[in-house]
Amino acid sequence: LLNPMKTSKHIFILANNKIDLATQHVLTEDDSEEATIKFIKGKINESNIKLSERNINKLANTTTNKLSIISYINKIKLLEESNLVTENIIDELLGDQKREIFKETYELINYINDKNLDACLLEIQKTKFKENIFLEISRLTWRFRTYLKIKSLKKASLSNEEIIKATKVSKYQYKYFDNETKRKSVNEILNALRELKKVDALLKTTDLGHENIIFQLFMKLCRN
Repeated sequence: LLNPMKTSKHIFILANNKIDLATQHVLTEDDSEEATIKFIKGKINESNIKLSERNINKLANTTTNKLSIISYINKIKLLEESNLVTENIIDELLGDQKREIFKETYELINYINDKNLDACLLEIQKTKFKENIFLEISRLTWRFRTYLKIKSLKKASLSNEEIIKATKVSKYQYKYFDNETKRKSVNEILNALRELKKVDALLKTTDLGHENIIFQLFMKLCRN
């Protein structure tokens, strides 16, 4: 580490954010269960709704994606305002939330991995990608981050069971993630994450048309 080869790339997964390493790229989002639960409780308080500790913990284990968590809490708020909330409905919504997070990007990610730009653009037209652009970018980012975690954990010789626990995906989902990850190199994953981060910043700081930004993003993702 004191004098690494210039032609090598080193990836560090750190549990301690007090460790300071000079790196070219840093992903610092805290997706620990503790941080996710804290975020959920904060959003529940803002929305003035009630959610049991059991369901808060269940939601935290379902996803660390903040936009998906906000979407779920908004659904609960609407139901509560209509006096329709029951424990069964909350459980059903949690199940739907987990399936939705996985399925929403499945077709699109397949086309990206096939480097099929035309199919990607057609899928975007068929879905509400443009209407929910921040949520969709967040979901793609989550997927590529999961690829990077799987790559890194496999290199560290962790078992499939340990990887499933660390990435918080189901055994069923892991089969797909594992196959998708095998198709991508670490460089491809890092490049995709860099492009997604650039697009997120562009969408928030410029007046450029969303369609042009989306087209440029998928050109790069499919060429990657």
